[in-house]
Amino acid sequence: MTAIGARPTDAQAVPKRVALALAVALVWWLVDLALLRTGTPHPLDDLWEDGLIARALLAGHGFWTPMLYPPLWAMRDPATLTVPVLVHGPLLPLLLTPMVAVFGARAIDHVAWLAAAAAWLTAYFTARTLQRAAGATVAAVAVLLLTFSPILLDAVNHSFSVVVGALALAIALDALLRREPRGVTAGLALGLGYLTRSELMLVAPLVALAAGLAPRQWLHFGAAFLVCAVPWWAHHFAVVGSPFFNLSSYTVVGFSHAFPGSSLMRDFALTPDRWPAFLQSNLGALPPKWLESFPRALKRVVVTPGVLTGWLVGFGLFAWLPRPGYRRLASAAMFIALIPVALMTVTVPQPLYLVTFLPLFAIAASIGAGALVEWFVPTVRIARWWPAVVVLLAFAGVIPTLLVARTEARAARDLLASERAALAKVPATGVSPLFSDRPDFVAWTTGRPALWMTSDEYDALYPRFTAEHAARPAGLPAVRDSNLTWFHDGHWAAGRRAR
Repeated sequence: MTAIGARPTDAQAVPKRVALALAVALVWWLVDLALLRTGTPHPLDDLWEDGLIARALLAGHGFWTPMLYPPLWAMRDPATLTVPVLVHGPLLPLLLTPMVAVFGARAIDHVAWLAAAAAWLTAYFTARTLQRAAGATVAAVAVLLLTFSPILLDAVNHSFSVVVGALALAIALDALLRREPRGVTAGLALGLGYLTRSELMLVAPLVALAAGLAPRQWLHFGAAFLVCAVPWWAHHFAVVGSPFFNLSSYTVVGFSHAFPGSSLMRDFALTPDRWPAFLQSNLGALPPKWLESFPRALKRVVVTPGVLTGWLVGFGLFAWLPRPGYRRLASAAMFIALIPVALMTVTVPQPLYLVTFLPLFAIAASIGAGALVEWFVPTVRIARWWPAVVVLLAFAGVIPTLLVARTEARAARDLLASERAALAKVPATGVSPLFSDRPDFVAWTTGRPALWMTSDEYDALYPRFTAEHAARPAGLPAVRDSNLTWFHDGHWAAGRRAR
């Protein structure tokens, strides 16, 4: 076996074991998307808003979206009924622009293929990094630990942004963890990744510290990152007065008993300028939320990359800590692994946050498996089977997720067909926005701006059984009109008008 503490070289040849693992990964994604057709998007997926922004870019409107968030209602452009993009980053809309131009209204239906390509490239760059540090066998195992991760399967099918984040991290690790680190490449990778996953701004300095960059390399790395990030900060500063504001910050207080779910992101009164004072006045509500969310976040981390392989990650970090030249890397990896734990504790307990960090988890798990063999397996004859055992564990762990994904994809195809048929009756033009709990999908399908709210919130805004008019923000329709609504009674429920 190759020693897991071998010093990295910059050799680029792909060994047969790694090539075989990458071929298996390619077949896996082809089976997933072409044979099982699990990549059908759900109307609740975030991809629809990325498509809306891409459509706005093609129309020459810039980074504005017809998915209308109530806190941004006062910032709308009355001519187009759009609001500035203050939730999603700009990278995915830019990537989707060619697809939207070519495929039109069905462009989002095919995004899973892009996500699968990004997942395969993530495995490739992860293998390159690990091949130099630990040899071909460990690198090949990491490829399949990553590919057979249940959360990566979910992300490829429904959450392109976190897969792009994982690819950015994998490219950065490959560029930095070598004898001659490539600071510019790593900075560009993480800078572009930041434009889809903002948590990569926290990852960037830790990865650079792990690589032990010289001052000049630090300068190149930082400059490359800033070249990507500064224009987006300028956009935010221009529209809201703060370069780092994001409407998703509201989830810091939201998803709690005091403010359940994403209700704060649908509050007309909580405009961006009121957010700092609101946060300060609700700091007391945060510790109870953290105490409730932290155990769930920790549970999700210990089953990453997979439910049967997550326990290997700790052994991998422990194996590298005492080895000369790797203590800094292992320490940085530990701190980086805390970032998704913090995100799931402080904001939303969403396991997809972990996908961006999967390259590190796959690296640590494969190294941990190799280390356990070195420590405890007495004979080479038995030891040579460890890669197959680990890969089988990973494969067994992902099969239930694959079967569920296949069933849900069938339901999603039926749901999309019925939703599209019903929404085709909505006029493509109108002076008023639509109201929906799935506003990005509704806006994408109808071509009309859509305001995000639940059925109950619409009833509060437009009471059904009283002649009194509720206080409403300026610019909204004067009277209740169920023809402008599209709500749902559950995750798989068909849409309906307000009753």
